[in-house]
Amino acid sequence: MKLPLLHFILCLAALLTACSPKTQSSSSTAPVQVITVSALPESLTPIPTPAPPVYNDYTINLDINPSERTVTGVEKIKYRNRADQTLATIYFNVYLNAFTEENAKQSILPADEEKVYPSGYDYGEMMIDSVAVDNEDARFALTGTVLRVDLPEPLEPDDDAEIKLQLRAVIPKINARTGANNFALWCGNFLPALAVYDSQGWHTSPYYPVGNPFYTRSANYTVSISAPFTFTVVGSGEPVVQEQSGRKSTVFTAKMERDFAFALSDCFQHETFATTAGVDIDLYTFTDFSGKSDLLALAADALEYFSGKISPYPYSHLTIVETGLPYAGGMAYPEIIFMDSACLQEANAFQALTYEIGRQWFYGVIGSNDVENAWMSEGLIRFFQERFARPPENLRAIMGQEYADLQVTLRSMNLRGLDQDLSAYRSRRDYESTQCARGKLMFYALFAKMGEDRFDGFITEYYRKYSFRTAEPADLIRIASETLEEDLTDFFHQWITASDLPSLDS
Repeated sequence: MKLPLLHFILCLAALLTACSPKTQSSSSTAPVQVITVSALPESLTPIPTPAPPVYNDYTINLDINPSERTVTGVEKIKYRNRADQTLATIYFNVYLNAFTEENAKQSILPADEEKVYPSGYDYGEMMIDSVAVDNEDARFALTGTVLRVDLPEPLEPDDDAEIKLQLRAVIPKINARTGANNFALWCGNFLPALAVYDSQGWHTSPYYPVGNPFYTRSANYTVSISAPFTFTVVGSGEPVVQEQSGRKSTVFTAKMERDFAFALSDCFQHETFATTAGVDIDLYTFTDFSGKSDLLALAADALEYFSGKISPYPYSHLTIVETGLPYAGGMAYPEIIFMDSACLQEANAFQALTYEIGRQWFYGVIGSNDVENAWMSEGLIRFFQERFARPPENLRAIMGQEYADLQVTLRSMNLRGLDQDLSAYRSRRDYESTQCARGKLMFYALFAKMGEDRFDGFITEYYRKYSFRTAEPADLIRIASETLEEDLTDFFHQWITASDLPSLDS
């Protein structure tokens, strides 16, 4: 399937410069905890388009025993030190270990416990048997969700290293981003992922139970998954299936993606739909429910809407797969969306599906730190959802009503602004009232201030500069200010930090 020309050029550029994202070394042997960054730019001096991004390359081979829910494999990462200092230690986030018996209580909300463990307590774990760097054994320590690798030899700036992890995992029988039931297994945020190092240090924050506790760089993946012959494996990227000796290997190639997710089952039912732009949308389910064709049509409409308003969808496939999640909603990864069984059979599928499709762009393509600045993705996705769902002439009245409702809700809350990281939230209600609802109203206020054409021009420029990269709040604010030709620092400051809601007409 051919990609749009713009994205063909982006992909070609990425392939020509494939290596790791810019990192810096740290003299500390312990992970640096996340510190909330300032949301405001130091100046509004126009900034050029960032340099072409570079990507890590992951090559992964997994062997899965579905009946035992076990995985063995090898993960290799081609890594280039893009720091201006010598690098001695590298960190990985190993999110599956949020669901060991020791850590699971801290990784879910108490209100979700019954939904997460419908069959009783069951735990998962990722184990690292060995680590090698350029074929030399390396010292490592896996503590909770953080893997520290001490390099045998310091890695100089612009030098390459191949890191090899020998791994074993147990997939828990739970409803979570990685989980299983009697019909399928699914793995999201499953593989050990290189942590991000930026001006704050290494980002190895815990797996918080609220929001999307992830901050990752785009990377290239080649993943081979071996499973019994009767199982269908679906995942991010382009699949090629090879069959031999009663087993089936499915090899996925995924370029410029922030994570690799997959699912497998021996009872998947498959439906497919092609958009007018030539994107194949596949739906894999293990239960019968009415409305599959309607769901696929909705996905196509939403995909084409976001493509038209932001930039064409940069991949040739989108897979929607039935899973179990801690809530009746969805979870998006590049090219694949997990949907909870209950959500697929309820009216709220519209809200959940269009949100996860929006997340393909905001966080998926345009990266941000969802631990510290969730509003950058949440607010934009929710506002574009409203634009998709509502007639333009009704938008102001609907936003006005939501503004009035949120004013009432915030009066009973201690956390009212957008300047909190995920560690502050103890309930989904508080998170959704601020990062989602308040974030959406902020972008509506910006839309009203700019007008539709300038707002869409701002989003186009934001995409141009930060697709497959990572944007900071200051970057977003600066681009909005340049587009409007007005300093918007105070506008964003009030929406991000003030206890009371600023006026929608500010």
